[in-house]
Amino acid sequence: MGLGAISPIQQDALLALPALYELSAACDTDGSRACVCRAPAFYDDLVQMLAEAPLDAVLISTPPARHMSVAEVCMRAGKDVLLEKPAALCLAQAERMYRTAEETGVLLRTAYHAAYGAEIGWFLKNRARLAREYGWENLRRIRCTFCDPYVCEGRIRAGREALGGSWADSGINALSVAMRLTDLRAGFAETESASEQIVGCTVRAQKVYAGNGVTLEIRTAWDDGRNYKATELFFDGARTSLLLNHSLQQAELLTDGRRRILFRHAKEERLAHQYRALFSDYAAQWRSRSSDREETLALHRMLFASP
Repeated sequence: MGLGAISPIQQDALLALPALYELSAACDTDGSRACVCRAPAFYDDLVQMLAEAPLDAVLISTPPARHMSVAEVCMRAGKDVLLEKPAALCLAQAERMYRTAEETGVLLRTAYHAAYGAEIGWFLKNRARLAREYGWENLRRIRCTFCDPYVCEGRIRAGREALGGSWADSGINALSVAMRLTDLRAGFAETESASEQIVGCTVRAQKVYAGNGVTLEIRTAWDDGRNYKATELFFDGARTSLLLNHSLQQAELLTDGRRRILFRHAKEERLAHQYRALFSDYAAQWRSRSSDREETLALHRMLFASP
């Protein structure tokens, strides 16, 4: 449901996994979006699609403000739901959707594409070896920077306000990446917060959280004029840090101002890889009927928390 700017990448990722998925139908209330539909059937009416199309699960990729209304209809029709991040623009709506999933017996999960970067997977696979090689002890600080060039000459680019602002759009990406690096459910609390807005829409935000012996720093911005996403990791007992450059899909060892590339993924475009990996994982979670309720609500509590 929802055939916006990201839908061609999502559809390509699903079609690249024919052993796992059959793309049965797509829906958008804007009938002109039929031109980007790669499913065998296009609908401009959600209820009609749910009644007619052979669907096991529905991917909801509308603007976040519409997630709850669309998800409720799908879940009460007995369909499993995969929600694009953020699940909602307030914690209460996220909680309500997961309650509805429990009441109706369907599987609800939230899609965090940024957490499936090739560079993140490489680090997690090689974490123990890297710790031995570079003398890394406990992870003590995570610093995330997520920037998109969505503000030009003091105005937000058309269509971007619907994303909910830089914090809702990019802050949840940073939090989902951090969740793969440390358990954010372990008592993390916000300690500092600052934001700037254009007509009520956050275009720049800085947040600091602490918990489980780790400090998490997140900076989002739409007004830097660049597309740059990276996470730097700092460890006890080390003169080096590790930069996971999400934009370039590479891992960089930083030592006294110098950098050395330890890993680079150049096989496919960043979002193409992230969505293919995400959908591969979703298929496994769908088969095991594994909900991400606990993780998602923890992330959204942090997303909407006040210090």
